[in-house]
Amino acid sequence: MRVLLLTSNTNNSENPPLGLYLLKAYTEKYMEDRNITIDVHAFISFDFIKILKFILRYKPDVLGCGCYVWNYKAFQEICKKVKEIMPNITIIMGGPSISKNDLELDELLEKNIVKYMIVGEGERIFNEIILNIYDGEQERNNQLPNCMGKDEEGRIFKQPYDKEWRCDINTLPNPFYIYEEFREAALNYGCVTLETSRGCPYNCSYCVESQIPFYSKDISVVLNELEYLHNLGVKNIVVLDATLNFDINRTKDFFIEIIKKGWKFDFSFELKAECLDIDLMYMLTKIGVRKIEIGLQSSNKSTLKSIRRYFDEEKFVGNTKKLIELNIDIVVDLIAGLPNESLEDWFESIDYCYRLGDVNISSNLLKVLPGTEIYNQIDKYQYRFDSYNMNVILETSTMTVEDIEIIMKMTTILNYFWSFEDKQWKQKMRKICDTYFSGSFSKLLMDISIFIMQKGITQKDITETRVIKEKLLEELLNYSIRGGKLCLK
Repeated sequence: MRVLLLTSNTNNSENPPLGLYLLKAYTEKYMEDRNITIDVHAFISFDFIKILKFILRYKPDVLGCGCYVWNYKAFQEICKKVKEIMPNITIIMGGPSISKNDLELDELLEKNIVKYMIVGEGERIFNEIILNIYDGEQERNNQLPNCMGKDEEGRIFKQPYDKEWRCDINTLPNPFYIYEEFREAALNYGCVTLETSRGCPYNCSYCVESQIPFYSKDISVVLNELEYLHNLGVKNIVVLDATLNFDINRTKDFFIEIIKKGWKFDFSFELKAECLDIDLMYMLTKIGVRKIEIGLQSSNKSTLKSIRRYFDEEKFVGNTKKLIELNIDIVVDLIAGLPNESLEDWFESIDYCYRLGDVNISSNLLKVLPGTEIYNQIDKYQYRFDSYNMNVILETSTMTVEDIEIIMKMTTILNYFWSFEDKQWKQKMRKICDTYFSGSFSKLLMDISIFIMQKGITQKDITETRVIKEKLLEELLNYSIRGGKLCLK
């Protein structure tokens, strides 16, 4: 039996798909003497014709599609076409964007296009599905937890989650150890992904990870993986955990061992600022961390309450400022378009980050993700979103289409006049902001945005050289000082 696992990456990334290789490794571990071949392929971007031709040439008995917010709509269309051409194929869909409350996914099951859908982590479920198909016992798949499909009577089933079926991630086969093509692709990409836990202990309503019960690997297992990577000469490691430092003592134990061994990695991970203490912050510097990402999402307390995001402001501000003192680059994440947030609230969130110090600010529009609570609140908050562009919001009950357009333009200015720049440039911007704009960073960004628009300057112009940006700022200040008025409309 031939099984083909496919996905497509985002932003033309050549990073090999860890999730699909875990499915392959787990199933191969338990398939015994069954004659099953499993191949994995990831396209750097979604190309309908190219992917379709690849599937038709391969002629799989089973096709598995790894679905993410950037490709799950397109893969629905692929599945329809493949089933039309190859009516006997068995199609399975899984990944973060597969949920039990998506009517379009229900339609794929109803029309017998997709045979099974796996919700949440899938190694054990996928293994059972494949072995049961091979053994001719497909009816057993109808009882698998977190599996959706259609039974023999033509009824759609959606089995609930069962924690007894979650994976033991301590014993999961590591694709890096097993598959040379995976190892080479990751090394050529220059960045390796590492998983030390699954799910999230918090319950933010916009996040898919919050729907997965939290559990973590033993530190000894993670250290063995790091030792293997260190011996290979790997430097750049992205830790996939939703919140690495949820258990502060576990994180300290982890870092202490890295310090003892003298390993130097360039880690990228997300931390919760409130779950830091001074010892852990010093450890960050000792293991070589120079840049971390922390989530604020919004400074609006009503919004934070609506999304159930815990926020201890005193600890957040104090720990962020301490990280800056330790010369660790901070990226503070914002999400525009959360419940009860207006354009003015977003302005205040930008100013809030500015007041923290010379942090980088990453602002992205909300993506309404299947499987999240916000996805079930579309009507409540009057969300309109682009389902063919990563479910990015277009309008909310408190933000108009025009508001969203302003945010998108200002985010470009934020990136190129602040977040992508060094500390010396940030100090120059801060002097301008505090001297001429009374410390209102959002007002400065807005005026730059309008001034650029009125002068017909393109994004390409402002990204080519710093000289162009310096000249533009000088012209803007001269214009404002002479009494020029910038009008948004």
